[in-house]
Amino acid sequence: MLEGAKSAFGGVSLDWLIRDLRVAARVLARDRAFSLTAASTLAVCIGANAALFTVVHHVLLRPLPVPEPSRILLMSNLYPKAGATDSSNSGVPDYYDRLKAVTVLESQAMFQSRSVSIGAWPPPWVVCSRTTKARSATTSGSC
Repeated sequence: MLEGAKSAFGGVSLDWLIRDLRVAARVLARDRAFSLTAASTLAVCIGANAALFTVVHHVLLRPLPVPEPSRILLMSNLYPKAGATDSSNSGVPDYYDRLKAVTVLESQAMFQSRSVSIGAWPPPWVVCSRTTKARSATTSGSC
């Protein structure tokens, strides 16, 4: 077996690896408290890492829950002569005008985003809240 390992790694012997593994097994068997502490620490760290990556996947990396996310667009109004240059504003009357006038879209929805404080002192949590119209369920699909 060692000859096959030598040829697989370009002639380098794996004797040193086998010796190190034997020494490590003897040390771990001799000091059981250390072994238990090391194994527990590894288990907790691996579990925390898996939990963190699960949250990152579900919050940031998961695709949008709609059939074709590339077809979603955000419409807004610009009024540069009135001094309103923020492109994220669109009023309720504009939304209802678009519902009547724009017929090329399958569905339209209106939403409002705002920051909401949850809790009291010590510092409260500030979360983003989004309120949508009823027809947004057909626009964005089911979650």
